[in-house]
Amino acid sequence: MLFSIDNIFSFNDTIIVVEDDLVLSPYFLEFCSWGLKEYANDSSVGSISGFSLPIGFCKSSYFLRGAECWGWATWKDRWSDFERDGAILLQRLEERKLQRVFDLDYSYQYMHMLDRQVHGSTNSWAIRWHAHNFLRGRLALYPNDSLVINIGNDGSGTNMGLTNSYVSSLAEQRPRMERIIVNEDIIARQKLIEHYKKQFRQKLRDRFISGVRRKFYSDTFSL
Repeated sequence: MLFSIDNIFSFNDTIIVVEDDLVLSPYFLEFCSWGLKEYANDSSVGSISGFSLPIGFCKSSYFLRGAECWGWATWKDRWSDFERDGAILLQRLEERKLQRVFDLDYSYQYMHMLDRQVHGSTNSWAIRWHAHNFLRGRLALYPNDSLVINIGNDGSGTNMGLTNSYVSSLAEQRPRMERIIVNEDIIARQKLIEHYKKQFRQKLRDRFISGVRRKFYSDTFSL
């Protein structure tokens, strides 16, 4: 992936990245193209994202610190300073004591993902791109309603196991494309934290119920 993006930037100043396990809204390319033009001269915007989780936000779009990797766009000048060494990124996060903020108040294990990449358990470029933009204080623009869904969550995708944590649905209407203030949206961030915490509680309930059922059937058939 990194080589392909580097190659595109050898003859272009912008890129829209789409992988083969994504399904796109008809408005995806329009939104990314608009965002690339609208925020081209604002270096605090690191990327444009087509994917958005169903966090119940109501604005036309919003900014979050970091970056997304499912259907996104960026500029050559933002990509050119990309720190690709995960160990350096991990060290900088720890030195600046950003673990809690980076992990969305410990609702999501971004630090763990980056640590796994550093130690060779995964080969994710995406966690490094997210960490790099996060450390630079750069923001990603998100649509309120997702313009992308990922069908690789059935276990077939690279670095993605079987999960429903990222279930979303495609926007049914064309998103409003209007410039907004370039600041991280605190309300959107809090709603994202609540979304991940809810997902975590659901996983705990599912595991508990599954464990009870296994014990019940084990005890029943052992009689």
